[in-house]
Amino acid sequence: MSKPISLSQQIEEVEREIKLRESAVRSYGRTGGMRSSEAEFHLARMKAVLATLRWLQAHKATIRAAVTKSQTSSGPQQFG
Repeated sequence: MSKPISLSQQIEEVEREIKLRESAVRSYGRTGGMRSSEAEFHLARMKAVLATLRWLQAHKATIRAAVTKSQTSSGPQQFG
């Protein structure tokens, strides 16, 4: 089994992929590939992934504290 991929490494990879896709989107019009609107939609989805990963990274300590608290509390958690 391979070593886990850190959150920072995941962010770096998504950033790399976005740059590649941005470059590809510019060439679609010249090459007649995927419709520009479709390519832009997929690029927007990748940017949303990046925003989520960055949010998780920024709030990592709070998330870990909440998970630890929920694991150590007695009884079921009530949400809602």
